[in-house]
Amino acid sequence: MRLLHVSGQTGWGGGEQQVIYLLEGLMERGHEVLLAVRPGTPLAQKAQDSGIPLFIINPINEGDPFTAIKIARKIWSWKPDLLHIHCPHAQMLCLIASWIAPKVLRIASRRVEFTIYRRHTFGVNWLKYRLGVHHYLAVSEAAKRGLIRDKMPEERVSVVYSGIDLSRRAWSPPEDFPTWKKQKLNELGIPENYPIVATCGTVDVNKDPETLLHACKRASESQPFLALFLGSGPLLDHCKALARELGIERWTHFTGFREDVLDCMNVCDVYVQLSLQEGLGTSILDSLALGKPTIATEVGGTPEILGENQNGLLIPPQSPQALLEAISKYLQNPDYAQELALSGKSYVGEKFTVNSMVEGTLEEYQRLLAAN
Repeated sequence: MRLLHVSGQTGWGGGEQQVIYLLEGLMERGHEVLLAVRPGTPLAQKAQDSGIPLFIINPINEGDPFTAIKIARKIWSWKPDLLHIHCPHAQMLCLIASWIAPKVLRIASRRVEFTIYRRHTFGVNWLKYRLGVHHYLAVSEAAKRGLIRDKMPEERVSVVYSGIDLSRRAWSPPEDFPTWKKQKLNELGIPENYPIVATCGTVDVNKDPETLLHACKRASESQPFLALFLGSGPLLDHCKALARELGIERWTHFTGFREDVLDCMNVCDVYVQLSLQEGLGTSILDSLALGKPTIATEVGGTPEILGENQNGLLIPPQSPQALLEAISKYLQNPDYAQELALSGKSYVGEKFTVNSMVEGTLEEYQRLLAAN
């Protein structure tokens, strides 16, 4: 197959890593791929490093007619079997391109559970979601339900879980782990004497970093742990100020953006993901793949990973007390923590691999092309 993938994203996160994994897997299976991407973005650089062919676009907005014409010309000349759109911002561009170019099947990934009308102007969202895409590949049942709640016909949405590449060295523990961990902690400037509770991702409202800070404050009075924040974002300075206000500066550590985030996650004793909304949660997959006892809020697709506390502990969102109780349960019962961590690692290896994601995506491509 000849597959044109389109992304208008400027940042880097779990979704962009999934794009790289998918395109690498498709190329390994002998399919031709071309990634339409903004220049100078992390996604463009990572794709180039992976040998993925690039088609540069630089839209000024999601309705940019010049970029839409550029995509249409590429459809005319390259003749892809389908377009796979990886972010909502590119859906309108591909819809406009489809009015100019020959008919081509348009598939879009849906990585979030919130409503398509969260931000919209004069019905444009209805246009790009209902008309701009023939079929959606949701990363979880929760993401699928979100589309159906917004009146998307159920037959136009399939679920293909995101996956992580467990064959890569990042998830293999160093041979002398204690020595390696000590060196990594020294590099990060973190003391060795206390349990480490880590969280990863953009430091913003949806990731709810304040709940971990308040749990850390409560713990500091009896059984202190160090809260490790891996990532940057709009609330970073606010969280540092809140840590000072709560008097827990010595119990918090903010790394900012790190390229070696998996190594940093590997030093923690417990991993937490406190999102208010979550399509699936690839950081949770990473944590489980590392064999870390994991806690996550019971939102979106996270129960599809952790089950009913079988692979990790689920807690209600915005509850510092519930978080503290879950952390204490792990730290006070290391055998129980290890049991859940091993169960989670096994489950990820069965259901959330790159291979299963690529194969599932290919099955949907073939099914939809045959029916189109």
